[in-house]
Amino acid sequence: MSQLSKKLAVGAAAMAVAASLFASAGTASAYTTVTQDEDALATYDVDALSELDNSNAPAMVVTPKKYANQTTERKIHTFKTTAGNANYTFRTKLFLPTVIKGKRWSTIQSFEMVGKYLYEVVLDEKAKDKGFIARWDMDILSAGGIDGGSWALRDMRYGEYGAQKKALKQGPRITIGHGQSLAYNPADGMLYMWGNDQDSSAVYHELEQIDPNTMNITKVYKFKTIANNGKSATTSHNLVFDNDGHFYYEQIQQTPTPGTTSGAVKIYRGTIADEKVSIELLPQLIKNRPGTLGQSLGYNSATGDMYLVSDGAFTAFPIAKLAEGTLTADDLKYTVLNTKREMEGIDFDDNGDIYILLAQGPEIISTQAAAKTLVSPVPKIKGTVKVGKTVKAVGPYWNYPDAKVAYRWVLDGKVVSKNKSYKIPAKAAGKTLRLKIIGKKSGVKSATVATKAVTVKK
Repeated sequence: MSQLSKKLAVGAAAMAVAASLFASAGTASAYTTVTQDEDALATYDVDALSELDNSNAPAMVVTPKKYANQTTERKIHTFKTTAGNANYTFRTKLFLPTVIKGKRWSTIQSFEMVGKYLYEVVLDEKAKDKGFIARWDMDILSAGGIDGGSWALRDMRYGEYGAQKKALKQGPRITIGHGQSLAYNPADGMLYMWGNDQDSSAVYHELEQIDPNTMNITKVYKFKTIANNGKSATTSHNLVFDNDGHFYYEQIQQTPTPGTTSGAVKIYRGTIADEKVSIELLPQLIKNRPGTLGQSLGYNSATGDMYLVSDGAFTAFPIAKLAEGTLTADDLKYTVLNTKREMEGIDFDDNGDIYILLAQGPEIISTQAAAKTLVSPVPKIKGTVKVGKTVKAVGPYWNYPDAKVAYRWVLDGKVVSKNKSYKIPAKAAGKTLRLKIIGKKSGVKSATVATKAVTVKK
């Protein structure tokens, strides 16, 4: 998952945002299939592999029998390091929707940040390996106050605001495999994803190339990876690209080779060139992984570090040193967080800040979101702005729901009421009416949101 600064080419070529949030997402278009009969995996010498004994790692985090569910909690979440040598504080950046217009959006398998866009892979829960990609324009969301932990996207089950509607574009229904592998390749400006379930025994693996503007599959690379024992080797649920266009995936070793152990992590590196996929196993294995399941891979180009992500924990290390076979235990950075939720993805911004996708319900947390500021979408005036009518305030939807609220009805620049509703008197005819709402909370920067001025009718 590459750096924002490497992804700006996508934004320049982006298509116009869909005119209506609930308009048809279109149909999947035809794509080219490139079938490679030659084995994509280079032969390797098992005796030349080495295993890094990173005994300085925290105890492996075991995936809970039942994940914690915080879908309905209207509050900012904070997660801190409880073990490891790399300490972070994560805070809610964005609550993603769970239901839109009666349709479930709660099963988000992965995400990717590309320029001003945030992409998410939404699973079709009625069909295995099918789903779609949705794209959010973060500039539009931020301008509309939907940032910093705003609940507004979750409230799309009830309706929509202008910013919500304008910021979202939904792609067509496509094959997404397990859906956990969405990754951006800065070398060609395209998204990629594994198209088949990598737990299967399929002879051919399918790597999908996806247009980031249409979110349609444009090409599928079909290739084999044959292990030294002559059997088809699985790839992974996960995928990431570095700045040079190399892709990576990992496997948990099941059968140990000389000098290595079962359960160690193997990293594979691949290239796509001249319609050919080439893959190599990197020479070092990592003995102690962060958790039971490999939930995501990340690449932070600000540091050159690769991230192995499990539920509740991640490990970072310089991928260049692992590729050279010179990685040491002191090079590894470990973080265990105080969460029992499923961690489905990781990405980074220009400054190297970390963003993580949590499930149950879908939520982006980040180290960048540590700044505490009240935010809310612009409120609305409910009712007819006409003499004799009573209008009411709709909103705000603060990212801190327990924030104190003060209402101000402003007529031609003068405050005329501090109540949530306002009955418009005859003297208001022809004047302009605005609603301002002030939010305050101890320890958090206050904020004011306001509607546009509306002329009062007689």
